[in-house]
Amino acid sequence: MFSWDLAISISIFLVVLAVIYYLWDSTMFEIQHSKMINEMEGLSVEVSEQLLRTTGIPANWTESDVEVVGLADDRPRVLNSTKISNFVDMMSYSDGDYDANRHLLGTRAYDFYFNMTYLNHTQVEIDGTQCFTGRSPADENVSDIVTATRTSILDDEIIRIRFTIWRREL
Repeated sequence: MFSWDLAISISIFLVVLAVIYYLWDSTMFEIQHSKMINEMEGLSVEVSEQLLRTTGIPANWTESDVEVVGLADDRPRVLNSTKISNFVDMMSYSDGDYDANRHLLGTRAYDFYFNMTYLNHTQVEIDGTQCFTGRSPADENVSDIVTATRTSILDDEIIRIRFTIWRREL
């Protein structure tokens, strides 16, 4: 015995169920994405602060003995040019050192890019080497990107540091 009332009510029920499933799924995706962005923001601030406020371990580290990277000289946010040069060399993507050394920053599964400029937006140079390092997101398919911008002092000049954490599109 076929009943139109039953067929229509089952159809309405299935449509409502499909809409609820879709809304639930998209809401859960947005929540997960927001969590990941928050994690990336926290990580970019944490790593940039570690670089600018600490001397590292050991305090006068070199590329061969570094355990924790820190760019500060004696005081927080007053940077040491030798440490910056070592950091730029260690994390150079073009030299292949990036993948071997990025674990020292604790960026986990995210890629990073570090850039130092003067307040007039010109690139900081130390001994003829421009102070940027890491893997630039410019030539990649990036799905998420977060940048922490900080100021610091290098050779009695205020500089701007941008530490960018990003994730490749899957």
